[in-house]
Amino acid sequence: MEQIMSIPDIGNLFNQYGGLTIICILAVWVFISTFLHHRETEKHKEEITKKEEEMQLARQKMENEQDIRQQKILNDLIEQKLLGTSDHSHEDKENNALNMKIDNFLEKSLEATGADRISLYMYHNGGKDYLGRSFQKMSCTNQAVKGMIPSTRIKLVNVFRNTIWTIYSSLVEKGQYNILDISTYKDIDPGMYQTYVADGIKATFGYNVVNQAGYVIGYVSFSYAETKTKEEADQIVHSIKKVKSTLEGLLYAKE
Repeated sequence: MEQIMSIPDIGNLFNQYGGLTIICILAVWVFISTFLHHRETEKHKEEITKKEEEMQLARQKMENEQDIRQQKILNDLIEQKLLGTSDHSHEDKENNALNMKIDNFLEKSLEATGADRISLYMYHNGGKDYLGRSFQKMSCTNQAVKGMIPSTRIKLVNVFRNTIWTIYSSLVEKGQYNILDISTYKDIDPGMYQTYVADGIKATFGYNVVNQAGYVIGYVSFSYAETKTKEEADQIVHSIKKVKSTLEGLLYAKE
């Protein structure tokens, strides 16, 4: 904004015309300055408002386009499902049917073994490190629970196999683990102890699961809300082996 009148100019007017005239001139000067400043401010506000409206319209356009794309994808998926044209529809149906059989079997096995939670873990790879080695991971694919014991299936997906080292090392060396009292591992493996205690588990047993070629493809875990004696453990192991054998038979259908 251009300066209307300089200080020297005001001084000259004061000497020439007197104080009253100068006051009037100053009043006019202040009014004009205020008016011009207000006009500039309003103009700036209008420009900002216009830019905000343009940005809002652009965002709305992008959102509309995204909604259209998502709806198209959804319509395509629905059409594929209705027409049965999905490349994986047959495989998905078979896997779903098999998983339902396994889930139902695990539910029945809760009673057969007296377990409070039975979990099936399947091994898989999950990315590579900087040396090109595949990460050895596992996921809980099927699980059955009863009582107040929580389900852990959702959070135990794509985790490292050695997350609970005591269990994994025993599976690798012996093909099984039998923990009659979790509290005995309180100092040996605090991580395992805290994990199971938080879930209300006091005893747990597990066995490797193998495919038809004899390769280990995962393991099945049987967990209990109460500690077990040696005699109780022997009975549990006997029933678990029967369940494990039947479970492996069901899994062969995936091969």
